[in-house]
Amino acid sequence: MAQKIIAVAVNQDGTIAAHAGRAATWQVYAADESGAELAWTLDLTEFGSLHEWHVHGDGNRHPLHYVDAAIAASAGDGVIRRLAERNTELVTTSEISPQVYRTTNSNA
Repeated sequence: MAQKIIAVAVNQDGTIAAHAGRAATWQVYAADESGAELAWTLDLTEFGSLHEWHVHGDGNRHPLHYVDAAIAASAGDGVIRRLAERNTELVTTSEISPQVYRTTNSNA
């Protein structure tokens, strides 16, 4: 498996954020067959959220347009569609901890 870049929307307490379009913090992981490792954290301003970028942006790529997959508890159709246009898959989950994905990937 080639390396994948996966972004997880998180709240201040580290749990998975409720909505991808409004999430201010994203933990970005580099994942491959040996597991997943936190590569960096992306902190966005309110204007930098996916929702605002897609609604009011100038058409340039958002930093999350460069990841292979994004994970959040929910997302609107517009965010899902606009990410897909940039080849980023949005996955929604009922999990609350990003560590579940890190553990799952490390057992691959």
